[in-house]
Amino acid sequence: MKQLLEFIPLILFFITYKLSGVRDAAIVLVIATLVQMVILKWKYGTVEKQQKSWLVRSFSSVF
Repeated sequence: MKQLLEFIPLILFFITYKLSGVRDAAIVLVIATLVQMVILKWKYGTVEKQQKSWLVRSFSSVF
């Protein structure tokens, strides 16, 4: 389940990219990554270092 949860932001990014463009896809990626971090923190009690780096990459893709 945890591995599937890690791919959801990426899948949402590509779907949004195909439907709406790169700017909207980047926004969806950031929001989905934030939601993913909250779910992981709530369910497992911790967020791994690699997952934190995805959050930084998501923010940098918007700016």
